[in-house]
Amino acid sequence: MTDPICQENLKILDLDEYLERLRSDGYGDLKYLFGDIVTELLCPYVELRKPFHIPAQEELFYILTKETFESMREAKLLTAYMNGKRALGLGIVLNNALSICNS
Repeated sequence: MTDPICQENLKILDLDEYLERLRSDGYGDLKYLFGDIVTELLCPYVELRKPFHIPAQEELFYILTKETFESMREAKLLTAYMNGKRALGLGIVLNNALSICNS
């Protein structure tokens, strides 16, 4: 997928020197930004991110509560904040815990 002409043209550019110049001019460290730009130039229109997957219920529980399997124990109280609810309603029922909301 990489274009050999584009690869040769990128080798001609002295991006490391340009990054050092930008850093000395006060623009900060743009190394990762330039890396993303070079990747896009070498492989245009290629999606490099991992595809989204809907988390399983157990994984979603650990994401929302910010707990880990090791930190959980029976009868532990959890604090949760609800920013809104979906049209289908929200019902969270946990084993060995209080029902947070039933609507």
